[in-house]
Amino acid sequence: EIHERLVGSEMCIRDRLTDDLSICVSLLDDSSGYAVYDTYDGQRIGTLLLPNDQISVDNLELKIADANSDGKNDVGVVSHNSNIIWFNFSPNKQYSKENPNGCFEAID
Repeated sequence: EIHERLVGSEMCIRDRLTDDLSICVSLLDDSSGYAVYDTYDGQRIGTLLLPNDQISVDNLELKIADANSDGKNDVGVVSHNSNIIWFNFSPNKQYSKENPNGCFEAID
């Protein structure tokens, strides 16, 4: 089911987060943020939740960089007004109903 949805998604953006992980990011159905999938197996690994006024429905752009100088890559989503909202990637966290952010936590 996930694979079909990813293939049919026009908003899917792919990028390499680590040497071992390539991700696909697509707009959530309710436009509250972006779902993140591992492109290798199609498993959802997290959610990038954004304030409603920051969602860019037409132009999704990602940045991958060490935004908080911890030696690990982070994911940045460029909002409609060119702000970058950064998310820390923690591979040891799992996506679930109880933890919808999964591997991602917003960086203040």
